Amino acid sequence: VVLIANKYPLDWANAFKEDLPPSKSSNENNNNNNKKTIIGTISAVAVLVLAFVIWWQWPVDVYKKYKKAVVLIEFSYCYHATAGNEDLGYWVIYGDQILPTEGDKLMEAHATGFFVSKDGKIITNKHVTTPWEYDNSGEKLKKFIQEFLKTMASQSRQNQVNFLPLVNEVKIEGVMTSMGIYLNDTYVSSSDIIKCSIIKDSGNKDIDVALMQTNSKTLPAGVDI
Repeated sequence: VVLIANKYPLDWANAFKEDLPPSKSSNENNNNNNKKTIIGTISAVAVLVLAFVIWWQWPVDVYKKYKKAVVLIEFSYCYHATAGNEDLGYWVIYGDQILPTEGDKLMEAHATGFFVSKDGKIITNKHVTTPWEYDNSGEKLKKFIQEFLKTMASQSRQNQVNFLPLVNEVKIEGVMTSMGIYLNDTYVSSSDIIKCSIIKDSGNKDIDVALMQTNSKTLPAGVDI
């Protein structure tokens, strides 16, 4: 385009003058028109090619720069059950299995998030930080414990006094036991995990956004945001 423009320069000084140029022969006019058509066509093609290159390269550049800002989140959790003043312990649910746990068995899951600040804050989903709000596992555990208490109450009059009042006081609470992240290009192993904590969430189940932060409150080395 530059070479063509140098060979066929436009007369910008006179481009918008109202005076008509001296009349030229038909052949001269045709030659000029042909030159302008060629210049216009090649310029248009050059602009399109340039736009395509930018469009093609831009996502690649963005990915290369920010790929480490996207992280894999690993977390584990369980349920804590109480009835009145009675602590009924911690529980996990695997499909149809409901099992007590002392930390030896936990429910684990993975998700994604991305860094948004220099102090290690990460945006993710609320269903990641409070997964128990998005399924019926807690309700399933509550019914299980209520049935257990009813069974115990039916075995003796004394049990009836002890257990029956607790049936309607059963409460289930989700407990996040651990949370961490893995950076892009690292292994999913205990040596590469970066421990994190939940800062806050939207407080609304329908607004699926939450904020976490690295425990060090710093951005890991090599991450660009």
